[in-house]
Amino acid sequence: MRLRTPAIRSAILMLAMAAAFAIGAAYASDSPEFWRDATRSWSATVKEPDRVQLEMRREKPGSRWIDTSWIDLAALHGLTRGQIQAASSDVAFEMRRDAGTIRFTGVFHHGRGSGDFAVTLDPAYVRELRRLGVHDPSDPAADDLLMQDVKLDLVRELHELGFRDLSTSDLSELTIHHVDPDMIGELRALGYERLTVDQLTQLAIHGANAAFIRGLRGIKPRRFTPEELVNFRIHGASPEYVRTMASLLEGRLHGGQIVELRIHGVTPEYVRAMSEFLGKGLTVDEIIAMRNHGVTAEETREFAKLGLPRLTSNDLVALRIHGVSPEFVREAQRRGRTALTADELVSLKLRGFSE
Repeated sequence: MRLRTPAIRSAILMLAMAAAFAIGAAYASDSPEFWRDATRSWSATVKEPDRVQLEMRREKPGSRWIDTSWIDLAALHGLTRGQIQAASSDVAFEMRRDAGTIRFTGVFHHGRGSGDFAVTLDPAYVRELRRLGVHDPSDPAADDLLMQDVKLDLVRELHELGFRDLSTSDLSELTIHHVDPDMIGELRALGYERLTVDQLTQLAIHGANAAFIRGLRGIKPRRFTPEELVNFRIHGASPEYVRTMASLLEGRLHGGQIVELRIHGVTPEYVRAMSEFLGKGLTVDEIIAMRNHGVTAEETREFAKLGLPRLTSNDLVALRIHGVSPEFVREAQRRGRTALTADELVSLKLRGFSE
């Protein structure tokens, strides 16, 4: 009997892989224009003498962006400790960054403040981005470039590394997820030389870093793709798990199959146990089919003790599907039905003992 469901498993895997590379869309707007008409507000508390916990918000119907960080008081030009601690103090201060200036207005009451803010791009910064080939670093991009504090040094280093066709959204994504020249250099040293911005940010988001990749080196049959690395991290396939499975299956698997094994809860212990009874030539499809239908090593051992002819993985799946248990086999043998094959046992189960 051959019972397979590769179409279902493939569909699950494709959805999982698609989800991994869709996650990045949640971290930034598709276009700098998105936040043009947003309201911008801030709030702050002071819990340390020279540091301010500053929260900046951008909001429009159906969307909200919030950034909370600790800022040194000295970086908030025009704001004094006296204003912060006053019973009520109107304030106007600014934060200067490579990309331009964020200007805040509002009021402080006994260490708590709130108000609105506005952003202005530095024309010299814009000119330098254009010189470096960045797409349309114009006023609508001011929010992302300023809010993420995209440094000119980063843009210049990326340009030197060959990233000559970046958008302002690309720069924001790389900055948000701490993708820097050091990370890119480590990945290139490991053979990942032509990664896109999307691939770099996904690797960073999911922690598929150089240390993780080094743990996978030397595993046959080949080097894993960035998409496979991301899916390993999403589904908890550690280097140890990947290496063990590759050894148990003698290199007869690729990254997508490793993810399938993890999705279906297949452990190295399960593969070892089933290989003990069925041999070392099991395929990923066979292992997953047995795992999905509840085939266990204990039940397989019982079938062997009852003297059933050598069973295949498909036989074991068929027995489970039709409810043929070791107890049923014992009852059949007690009634004189011995040396039955898996097909015969299934047929007997369907007909019953009355015939």
